[in-house]
Amino acid sequence: MARERTTQSKKSARKQSVGRKLGKPSTSFTTAKPKHTTPSRDPWTPWGKWLKRRREQRERKQREREAHRQQRQAARRKRWVRRRLVTTRGLVFLVLLVLACAIAGLVIALLGRPYPWESIAQVRRVLALSDEINTQRARWESLAVDHYEVEIEYTDQDETWCGPATIEVQGGMIVNPPSPDDTHWFPSHRCTELFDYLVIARSFTWLERRVSDYRPAASYLNITFDESFGNPATAEAGLYNPDLRTPECCWRVTWRNFRPLYEE
Repeated sequence: MARERTTQSKKSARKQSVGRKLGKPSTSFTTAKPKHTTPSRDPWTPWGKWLKRRREQRERKQREREAHRQQRQAARRKRWVRRRLVTTRGLVFLVLLVLACAIAGLVIALLGRPYPWESIAQVRRVLALSDEINTQRARWESLAVDHYEVEIEYTDQDETWCGPATIEVQGGMIVNPPSPDDTHWFPSHRCTELFDYLVIARSFTWLERRVSDYRPAASYLNITFDESFGNPATAEAGLYNPDLRTPECCWRVTWRNFRPLYEE
């Protein structure tokens, strides 16, 4: 038996040497056998089962914490995007508002007076004047003041200057017409004609005509009345200069020192 083993070893050694001479790779190497993996088995002891449940709970909690962390990150990202969007919209709106105000201010400055708010206020005031004139006329007529003295002055841009002149009125007629030598009375025919209209009883009709002559955004009209008797106190009208857009007085009239006269 020993002789047979030696002969077999000699033959194998001879074959290897012949193979090396011929350039053939040697086949005398051992291949690594794959490791045998045993499948995981469920623990059968109470301790092993408890450890397995404990490990599964930790893994589940870890997965839940990871899911919550990802949800918080997604929510934080959404809030950041929403905040950026709101901020951007606010800035855009603010820039557009400032730009619109600047353009509006430039347009208003180029157009000049009267400004829109002034025109609206004047139109409202003039519309209310019609009702106020009728109210004050009814109040004046209810007092039935037939004999009185009043100081009247009228000026306009045509260099008409009448008064101040104190006149006495009785029954709607001027008793003592002012003399041109005593006061400003130029031109005389114009002043005489105006004073006939400026008598308090007829001044309400004259003021109503001035209200009808009002032109919105081109002229202005202001009228005030006496709080005690309801007679006109001041009236003023004018036009805005089309070049400078500044108010220029056209005419102004005042009624001062009103005093009823009672016969003894």
